[in-house]
Amino acid sequence: MASFRFEASNAAGRIEQGVIEADSARAARTSLRARGLVPLAVDSIAAGRGARPAPFRRRRFSESELALATRQLSSLIAARLPLATALAATIEGAEDTAVREVLSAVRSEVVAGHRLADALGQFPLEFPEVYRATVAAGETLARFDGVLRAARPASDGAIRDTAAFSILEAEWPAVRANLEARLKQ
Repeated sequence: MASFRFEASNAAGRIEQGVIEADSARAARTSLRARGLVPLAVDSIAAGRGARPAPFRRRRFSESELALATRQLSSLIAARLPLATALAATIEGAEDTAVREVLSAVRSEVVAGHRLADALGQFPLEFPEVYRATVAAGETLARFDGVLRAARPASDGAIRDTAAFSILEAEWPAVRANLEARLKQ
C-alpha cells in the first residue's frame, strides 16, 4: 500500500486534510467517499521505489523531532512489535504533519517489503546519512532496537559515531556465523 496526502470536504463543508493508505489514488478517493468525505485532492507521498517524494512541505526535521520519533520506534521494536506496527504507532504519536507524512511513506515502503534503511534513504533531507547507515548496520548485523537507541540525536544535534548492538545470548551463534561469512567474502 502507498500513502496519499488528501484534502477533502465533509458534509458540513469543512475542509479536512490528512494521510490515508491505499493501493492507488482511486482506492484512496473511494475510501474517503466511504467515510462521507468529498475528495478535493489526493496526491501520492512517495510514488514507489526510486521515485522522488512529493516536493511540497519537505523540510529538515528538527533534532527533537528526529530524536522523539527514534526513541518511540526503538521502544516499540524493543517491545517486539512488528516494524510496520511500530511505525504506525510512531506516526500516530507524531505531532507535526510533515513528520507523519514522511513516516507514512517510510512505512509504505516497509510494508511493500523493503528494508527500513532503504525506505529512510528516500528522504535524505529528513534522515542524515550517518543515521541511515547506522540503521542499515543494525538490520544487517543484529536486532536494531539498540542501534536506534544509539543513533538517537543528542540535544545539540550530534549523532553518536558509535553503535551499541543489542544481541541476546541465544542470538549470538547465528549473528556470529553471519559476521564470519561476511568477513570471508
